[in-house]
Amino acid sequence: MKKNTVFAVLTALIAIALVEIGFGLIYWMRHGENTLLVSETRDHPYTYYTFAPNAKKHVNADGLNTDYGRAKAPGKYRIMLVGGSVARSREASSYQHKISSLLERELNSRLGTSAIEVVNAGMDGYVVQQEFIFVQMALQRYRPDMVVTLDGYNDVMSYDLNRYEGFAGAPHYWRSFQVIADNKKQDQFSFRIKALLRNTTRATEFVMRVLRGEKQSDYSRISASEVEHVVNTYAGTVQDLHDFCSAKGIRYLAFLQPVRWYAPGDAPGPRAGGIPALVRVYAAYENRMKAATYGTSLTGLFESNLKIYLDDVHVADQGNQLFAGAMADRIVAALPDDERVRIAKPE
Repeated sequence: MKKNTVFAVLTALIAIALVEIGFGLIYWMRHGENTLLVSETRDHPYTYYTFAPNAKKHVNADGLNTDYGRAKAPGKYRIMLVGGSVARSREASSYQHKISSLLERELNSRLGTSAIEVVNAGMDGYVVQQEFIFVQMALQRYRPDMVVTLDGYNDVMSYDLNRYEGFAGAPHYWRSFQVIADNKKQDQFSFRIKALLRNTTRATEFVMRVLRGEKQSDYSRISASEVEHVVNTYAGTVQDLHDFCSAKGIRYLAFLQPVRWYAPGDAPGPRAGGIPALVRVYAAYENRMKAATYGTSLTGLFESNLKIYLDDVHVADQGNQLFAGAMADRIVAALPDDERVRIAKPE
């Protein structure tokens, strides 16, 4: 009897271990390449994460993919390029082919100067709320003359990922950041079991969400009022960025990035891979951006050649060059004559 009990317990433990390992392999194969590069990132107290300094990869002490530091030389006109992985130019073949480098050369060439510095402050996965915090906590210390944001995609995808969590504008990995909720559960025995069987717990929670009707593929319950709330949250934070920069004497421009599944227009419809509900959100983003004096929509930038896209949003060198040219058009147009003179003839 005792042997049978021991055998049953061992068999159960082995089965549980195999299930845990099995789910771990499944999640690794499905999502491993889509997660942030753990070896290159580190925790940050306000924006949740940042990049670790790496001089060989042109990453400075603040995690920015740039060779510039916080100190600004006299006579320089500094522009901060803020956004997610597209702004950071994750897929560029080299540092010189990133949007920031191309934009810097383009602006200096057009204005006949060498005074302009474009600092790459794009951070993979950041939503506009993280950008706003980052500008306040770190980027303003670079003494920028202008802040430009290139975003939109991370924000609509964050809504897609977190729409059952009750927060518009939450970070992509919000469920992993719920420290207060997790701490409240630490004294529970079930919490220790979940910590031990993380992959099995994850699978179980997924099943429970499906049973509650929280299907990631189900967009039928998204109402017009919910879309309006999500759009207001995004546009409101962009407005906050503008107001903060204005209060600090920093010029601000916002660019809405293009997305492969979004066809811009008065009555846009989804392309392959597009979800009608998310297209409605992005169309509303675009309308709000066009209505802002500081806003510019770049959603049609690659319409003549959709093959530029590497996935739904990322591009390589050719796309980065187009980004730099389009952004330079808007930046130069936004500069008053006296500011252009000051840039061309720095003190």
